[in-house]
Amino acid sequence: MSKTPLFIRFIRPTYGGYLRWRYKIKTVGLEHLNGLKGPYLVLSNHVHVLDPFMISSVWPDHIRWVAGAYLFRLKIVGFLLSKLVTGIAKQQGRSDYQTIKDISQAFKKGDVVGLFPEGTRTWDGEALPFDITTAKLVRMFHVPVVLINLEGGYGLKPRWATHAREGQLTIRVFKPIGEGEILAMKLSELHASIGSVLNFSYNAWQEEHRIPFESEHAAEGLQRVLYMCPQCNQRSSIITEYKSVCCSSCNASSVVDAFDNLVPVDGKTPFRFNDIPSWHQWEKDQIKHLVDTSDVELFPPDRGEVFQAGVGRRFLKKLSVDFTVTLRPHAIIINRNDMLGTDHIGTDKQFIFDFEDIRSLILNAKGTIELFFGDKLFRIQLHRSCSTLKYLEFFEACKEART
Repeated sequence: MSKTPLFIRFIRPTYGGYLRWRYKIKTVGLEHLNGLKGPYLVLSNHVHVLDPFMISSVWPDHIRWVAGAYLFRLKIVGFLLSKLVTGIAKQQGRSDYQTIKDISQAFKKGDVVGLFPEGTRTWDGEALPFDITTAKLVRMFHVPVVLINLEGGYGLKPRWATHAREGQLTIRVFKPIGEGEILAMKLSELHASIGSVLNFSYNAWQEEHRIPFESEHAAEGLQRVLYMCPQCNQRSSIITEYKSVCCSSCNASSVVDAFDNLVPVDGKTPFRFNDIPSWHQWEKDQIKHLVDTSDVELFPPDRGEVFQAGVGRRFLKKLSVDFTVTLRPHAIIINRNDMLGTDHIGTDKQFIFDFEDIRSLILNAKGTIELFFGDKLFRIQLHRSCSTLKYLEFFEACKEART
């Protein structure tokens, strides 16, 4: 087994100790790791931006986490990830032979590697789908696999949230699946076995356990995931403040409680959904009906904050800081009001990213769209009041309609 990096040995009792205290982390099943030595693979559901650090804070071995390639393009974070934490870069939304090669090399050195099969964090607390590719990778690596559930991590600070909440996290560790067991299973059985653990529903877990996550600002940021009103069908009309969620068009209103339920407000018409996943699923169903819409603006234009293009593997060039973004049935359209980066892209004011020419589109953090248009990388950061999620879900609906 390779040695734990000096930086990790220093930070585990300090920053790791802070995380365990701050998020009231408790563990269940760590005894399953007794006697287990690297190489092995750790798979977990993905609910919080600090998931890798929270898991590592209680883990007996150093885990080399597979992280989004965009993080490695950030100068300071990229240095920490690549040089000190020895992370492994993965270009989200695209097949990446280099990532598989890097993981294989890590296993040859006896390392422990961690990854999140969902590829990105959940927006509504429900597990994101992952295909049988994960099972194929598990079988290909010929190492034991440890599965983890992060219970309550979503409630600590949902992906859409502006503020953190007070609550607790349970890291539940399951008995490792040995290489012999993996090889004895059919791919479909292995995929189902992994999914039975990682397909974690925060909403269902809350219904059973009723663990409160408290914040006076519990609703702020929900407009990032709730981008359509289910009462009047108005788009981009949801406003959030403190614990309140309301529609600026029809004035429907609800409050987010400590269990992430949407509860009525006295004297006001409540939204017809009482939980976030149900509302979000309704939106995704509505988005599918918009695919065949004529060439009109599907949502009001969004205010952009930073528009960038990739230069090389790890650098980004600023193209605009004053622009609008519009979603149409065939494309994402950017209209610039300034003239940055003319040496890189010229003086065109408008950029049209036709969906048929977008090779991949993902969301980074809360407010950034990252896409490959042909072979060129672009990043679009929106104002915090806007929803990037509708762009991704419309793009995915378009892909599904073409297949």
